[in-house]
Amino acid sequence: RKLMRAGADARLRDEDGDTALKYAEQKGNTECIEALLEYDGSAGVLILPIFSLFWSALLSVLLVLCTPLLWGVLKSAKLHLQPHRRRAARRRPRQPTALEVMRDAVQPYRQILGYVSQGLRSLWCWATALSTWALTALDIVSWALISATFVTILAAKQAAYPAISDFASAAHPTLAISAAGLQAVLCLWRAAASEGPNAASATDHLMQGNAREPERGQRQRPGRQRRPERLVARGAAGPNRQRDDAERAAEVERRHECQGLKADLEAAERRLVREVRAAREMAEREARAAERETLEPERAAERARETAEREAIRISQNRVLDSIRAAAAATAEAEAQRAREVAEREALEQERAEAEAAAAAEAAAEAEEAAERAREEANVIERER
Repeated sequence: RKLMRAGADARLRDEDGDTALKYAEQKGNTECIEALLEYDGSAGVLILPIFSLFWSALLSVLLVLCTPLLWGVLKSAKLHLQPHRRRAARRRPRQPTALEVMRDAVQPYRQILGYVSQGLRSLWCWATALSTWALTALDIVSWALISATFVTILAAKQAAYPAISDFASAAHPTLAISAAGLQAVLCLWRAAASEGPNAASATDHLMQGNAREPERGQRQRPGRQRRPERLVARGAAGPNRQRDDAERAAEVERRHECQGLKADLEAAERRLVREVRAAREMAEREARAAERETLEPERAAERARETAEREAIRISQNRVLDSIRAAAAATAEAEAQRAREVAEREALEQERAEAEAAAAAEAAAEAEEAAERAREEANVIERER
């Protein structure tokens, strides 16, 4: 794509690298020269998928190894995060000793380690059981793919891709030898692990000093073997798969029986708690009913007394209201009387004013008549003169 963007023709793309680079230098195409140089050095890019595959495989292995640890932590947390059930207090609680306190404090961590080791053991058994077949199939597929790739590269692409052919020729025997060696190691380990559960103790002398197999009829020394304090019968010191299977089945049966007994005990405890709670509630209800029956006459007398007090208060309130109404009526009557007196006084004053006005009018008329008479007399005197 870079060569096509650079504008090189089909003849330049079909030729080998040196001729194309000379042709681009003759043409003076700088972008084409850079594309050809990148194209020549791109053979090493094939190593990148191998590194990505390596990192993905490493992350997968780490995830597989960390899964039992996480599973053990989660199981122990699930056990220790159960809802707290309240128990009846003892009359004389016994103070725990320092050893019991330490044992209770260390118990969660011991359970965590037990779950983690159990998960690791199950994971290792699963891996040793499936590793041989999976590795055989992987080896066959890898041999076929590597051989086909190697033959194809050598036959068709040796001239055009020398770096790829060199890488394939160098990686093919390395991968084949490593796959065969890993297969041999896992096959040997599976053969050693298939001898029984006592086969793992064959390597204990590497970590346990001078420990050795006990003689017939002897007791195993504590701390030296996988199963301390256990009698070894005559003729049974070696591995016995039937005996181990029977013991394992008996242990599983005992574990199931213990789990069933534990579940029955918890169910009985819950049932007892429910019965005690129901009995306590019934006793409380009966006590409340008896208290109500005892206090009923007192409550009736109290209600009668409260009723009488309310009636007396109502009567006194009615009397006060009647007196207030009478006082209001008297006040209204007095106000009406005063209003009538004021109206009569105003009427008298109005009549007096009207009389005074009439008298003033009469006086004015008399004065006018006197003036008229005086004028007439004056006129008569004037005429006589």
